[in-house]
Amino acid sequence: MGKGPQLAHRQETQGRIGRHSFTAFALSFFAALWTFYGKFAMGLSLNRNGWFFITFFLLLTGIMLFSFGIIMDFLIRIHLNNSPQEKRYYVREVINN
Repeated sequence: MGKGPQLAHRQETQGRIGRHSFTAFALSFFAALWTFYGKFAMGLSLNRNGWFFITFFLLLTGIMLFSFGIIMDFLIRIHLNNSPQEKRYYVREVINN
């Protein structure tokens, strides 16, 4: 059996997580611009501004999704590279000198 369907599913899933990660980063960038505009142009306090918390939340979400995508890529590569037809070698005994 080939690895075609599994590889296609992997790429589709990674693409979806990558798009969500990029969207979260982009939204956090625009929210940060709006937060800094409110802070420096209008003199608003950051602790009373909801955009600051939205920026922080979206930035953390983007980082978590990006990290999850990298970890998922490693796990799927390990899973796809280990086939049942592969010969396994085990240590039968250890010889001490």
